[in-house]
Amino acid sequence: MYVLGILITVSAVLAIYGKYTHKNAIVYVCKPLTTILITCVAAINSLHYNNPITYFVLAGLGFSLLGDIFLMLPDLFLYGLSAFVIAHISFMSGFLKENHTTHILLLLPFIIGALAFYSYLYPGLHKYKYPALAYIIIIALMSWRAWECYVGNHKTGALIIGAASLLFIFSDANLAVNKFKKPYKSSQIIILSTYYISIWLIAAQFSQLQ
Repeated sequence: MYVLGILITVSAVLAIYGKYTHKNAIVYVCKPLTTILITCVAAINSLHYNNPITYFVLAGLGFSLLGDIFLMLPDLFLYGLSAFVIAHISFMSGFLKENHTTHILLLLPFIIGALAFYSYLYPGLHKYKYPALAYIIIIALMSWRAWECYVGNHKTGALIIGAASLLFIFSDANLAVNKFKKPYKSSQIIILSTYYISIWLIAAQFSQLQ
């Protein structure tokens, strides 16, 4: 795992470097490679964890990889968005299997935050109005289910995954602002670093939910 961690870090740094220097060859290799390496963490983790959530996490990472590939190509943005919607549904389904409880007071901040952010983005969404709404709601529900796991068992692993889900939201929020509101120079380091950290934490900690 130590060597794998080094490879993930190096690949992620190169992906970010490639974005900033506009070296597409590096991005095309290292952006998906980082997600593949993180998926390997989940696969290794699953060898010692016989639980249905394993398949949902691996599926979520698989569709995240597909989303990474689509988002590298500007004309396939909607396909990338769709792939990540499926990824979040997969993660959410896994979290739901671990904990079935529902706390409306816990759900409300996620829904209110999702709708508020959508309202902020709305003027610049144009043809993406409905896909963006669906995406924002789905990722909010995914994070809510992650936090329901923590509320249900108060384990450190569940807390880490809850934090990881918020990092995923933070990453995508910055991506949306950069694309639909106003591009800014530091966007790629924020978007990619928080995204990779979030899925890495999920891959490393999902076995600690029980």
